[in-house]
Amino acid sequence: MKYAVLTTKHHEGFCLFDSKYTDYKSTNTAAKRDLVKEFVEAFRAEGLKVGFYYSLIDWHHPDFTIDRLHPKEK
Repeated sequence: MKYAVLTTKHHEGFCLFDSKYTDYKSTNTAAKRDLVKEFVEAFRAEGLKVGFYYSLIDWHHPDFTIDRLHPKEK
């Protein structure tokens, strides 16, 4: 293993880090901390590179179009 990729924000809007733009984040869960920071520190300590996936799509954003694929449509 040379690297790992972490989904930092999923398209359903949940963030694994603190953000001033949403309350739907790991710091507002039982974990109460930035999980991305811990992930990065742990992997780098083992000499591994880290990549991030951040979904620009956010199903809960008021401007997101509700189409036939949107979870609220089902």
